[in-house]
Amino acid sequence: MPEEKAASVVRLCAVNEVPADGALRVCIAGEQSIAVVRIEDAVYAFADECTHGAGSLSEGFVDDDVIVCPLHAGEFHIPSGRALDLPVTENLRTYHAWVEGTEVMANLAEPAEGSEAT
Repeated sequence: MPEEKAASVVRLCAVNEVPADGALRVCIAGEQSIAVVRIEDAVYAFADECTHGAGSLSEGFVDDDVIVCPLHAGEFHIPSGRALDLPVTENLRTYHAWVEGTEVMANLAEPAEGSEAT
């Protein structure tokens, strides 16, 4: 792994900390908030702030592979970060995330595979 990418890999949380039916908010270096979601055997990580407003997506609810913002009910496709329903029109920033042992890891310099976020 190139040195730049290795420096961007962080531990987000333990797998068992991620709720089965919701999202977990994780703060990185006290600044960046990331939402972590588990769907079956896969984990996903994305910016915790809704692209429409200041809503914390980790406070919203997960419905299959969609997360709904608690502020204005905008919807995002979790695996791709794609905005699905108004009022959201801008895709979420996603991060490549995986499970390593019992830990959820993410590369903050690499978007999730298949991500449509820019």
